Formats: sequence, structure tokens, C-alpha cells
Amino acid sequence: MLLTASGTNNNALHQIPSLKTRGEQHEGGKSQVLSLQKQIKFQLLKIIKSIPVIDPMSKFSFFVDIVMLINCLFYFIYIPLHLTFEITIHNLLNGSYCIIMPIIYIIVNIIKIFTSFHDKGNIIRKTELILHRYF
Repeated sequence: MLLTASGTNNNALHQIPSLKTRGEQHEGGKSQVLSLQKQIKFQLLKIIKSIPVIDPMSKFSFFVDIVMLINCLFYFIYIPLHLTFEITIHNLLNGSYCIIMPIIYIIVNIIKIFTSFHDKGNIIRKTELILHRYF
């Protein structure tokens, strides 16, 4: 064991890990969060790009539009009846309709997000542009 003039051990000083200041620790944590955000964003884009884009003129898209039309017409009739005469949906249909219709709205909106659209006569099929239109 070697002692210096100040009476400390040189080997012991070299074994102490360098201590970071609070600012350096904060910057390190911030870069890890940004890196994690980039990885999550990359994975989400990878998943989104793997989802096929639906043609707006397809039979499936037409069927989805018909389902939404029927749903909207039902609520167009039901809401005034409910507000005026306090008729509940349970009197018109069974109670499962209250649960099914909001789920159908959510599913149809997700389908619509992945449906291509026309812009100035051109059909837009890029997923990024379609998502940018909705968000």
C-alpha cells in the first residue's frame, strides 16, 4: 500500500467511480426516455404499415357504410322519442343493443382510419397520409 504525501491511498482513489452531478444524471435519463420513445414509435409505425389499406370503392367499405347508415338512422329516430316521451331503448329492443352499437361505432371508426381516400382526383393509399388526415 502506497501512501502519498497527503496520506491517502492512490489505488483507493482510482477505484472510486466517478460521481455524476444531478444535471448529468437528468440528461442521461432524458436520453433514455427519448430513445425508448423512438423505439416505441418505430414499432408502432411498423405495426401500422403492416395493416392493409382498404379501397373506398370495395364491397367491404360499402357494407361498413350501410351499417353506419342504419345505426345513424336508428339514433335519428330514437333520440327524439327518448327525449320527448322518455322511451328507453329497452322498450324498443333488447338491452344488448346499448352495448353493441358503441362497439360498432368504434370498430367502424378504426376501419375508416385505414381506408384510402380521394384527394383532388387521386386515390391516396399511403398509411402515413391517411393517418395524417385523421390526426
